[in-house]
Amino acid sequence: MQNYELSIDPVLAREAQSVFQELGTNLPAAMAVFLRRTVNRHAFPFPAEKSEFTDEELAEAHRRGMEQIQAGKCVRVSMADLEKMDSSASGHYDDEK
Repeated sequence: MQNYELSIDPVLAREAQSVFQELGTNLPAAMAVFLRRTVNRHAFPFPAEKSEFTDEELAEAHRRGMEQIQAGKCVRVSMADLEKMDSSASGHYDDEK
């Protein structure tokens, strides 16, 4: 077996270890699963698509959104209202069924 040294953000590593511990495993075992599935599929073992936005664009959109929230320029809508809006866009309301 060959050893590799990886540079991982310490916060990310701790968070991942916590999740893996809840799943009954650890980071090295999870990495081995990731690598084995990658080899078996000849692809990432999960959907991996390139974002149409750069990290900088996403950060800027987040910053603008937070500014709007802090300035009170937002609307609060319940999940039920959102579902009704979605249903109305398709031509019917769920509560009319």
